[in-house]
Amino acid sequence: MTTVQFHSKLSVERITEPSNVISIGCPEGDSLPKFGCGHKRILRLEFDDVTEYIDDSYVMFDYHMAKKVVDFVNACRDESIVIHCHAGISRSVAVALFIADQPGYTLDLDNSISRNTDLHNKLVLWELEKYVKLWGNTPRTNVVEFTVDRIE
Repeated sequence: MTTVQFHSKLSVERITEPSNVISIGCPEGDSLPKFGCGHKRILRLEFDDVTEYIDDSYVMFDYHMAKKVVDFVNACRDESIVIHCHAGISRSVAVALFIADQPGYTLDLDNSISRNTDLHNKLVLWELEKYVKLWGNTPRTNVVEFTVDRIE
């Protein structure tokens, strides 16, 4: 079973085994963590930890970010994924819950920063679920291309 973990910015710096990392930061110039090793893949997303529109100064998680997450998970195939945000309790947990709900993944609470998933960012999880419902591009789904001959 492929695992998904969530961490804080500080705890993800202690990971020394190369991993697939979704790095979530704030748009106000938040830097990448000082990773303890060179990771296999890193997806960097920057958005505020908000669950509803406040004003235009806040960057909200949206469709484009959801697509990047789904594409990243598809690129990782059968490899584990580590997600971090600043505190490791809201944004990263929402992404981890989404990925853990996909076929072949399980949430690794023993190696995450916490066992508590109750404070996850509900907007982030909702946007990810909405993207999959609208576009059907569930992580780990094989895309089959075909053509249909025109019948006259």
